[in-house]
Amino acid sequence: MYKCIWWFALLFFLTSCARNDYSTVLISDCELPCWQGITPGKTNIHDAKDLLAGLDSVEITRESEYPDSVVIGAAFENGIDVELFAESDEVMKIWLSKENIWRSSYKYPPIRLGDALKSTGLPDGFFIGSLSGGRHAHAFLLFDDLYMVLSVEITSTNVGNSVLYTLTEDDSVMIINFFAPEIFEEELQVMKEEYGWPLPVIEFSWKGYGDY
Repeated sequence: MYKCIWWFALLFFLTSCARNDYSTVLISDCELPCWQGITPGKTNIHDAKDLLAGLDSVEITRESEYPDSVVIGAAFENGIDVELFAESDEVMKIWLSKENIWRSSYKYPPIRLGDALKSTGLPDGFFIGSLSGGRHAHAFLLFDDLYMVLSVEITSTNVGNSVLYTLTEDDSVMIINFFAPEIFEEELQVMKEEYGWPLPVIEFSWKGYGDY
């Protein structure tokens, strides 16, 4: 009897680990910036919905239509939420995040930065909000050729009157954004204004993991 209980416990543990494995979140049948057959700036929103609905362990959670836009929401069993934003029926943005990111961040294991970069390659640079400090900060890693931004929670340390920022492979990727090429620069500017207020964001060139 105890052997049976042990076997079922092991099977449940292994199944849970597989279901909550985020190392493949950016892996699909097409090359980035295409994700799961969806390419911002090219894919029709209704085709994108069908592609999502056809994936294993995915549930379409909402569909909101407005005069000039459509938003499709979906959820993976492993806790990844997806939102597609379309204008004139064309997908312009893809937004991936951990489920209930701000309210239950410990419900699922993190998306490791090291795993994400295996799929994306190295970023061109990143920026940090000018008021970031204390123990944690959010770095926005930029991929110019992929029209993509990763929001990553990193460690920050106050050193005198300055702040030391540290990036590691184990840092948590909180949000993954894909943009259509024609709106990428505009969206970046909006993000920089939002996270840089009231001072400009702090921008860095990528030089690998470590201190900045």
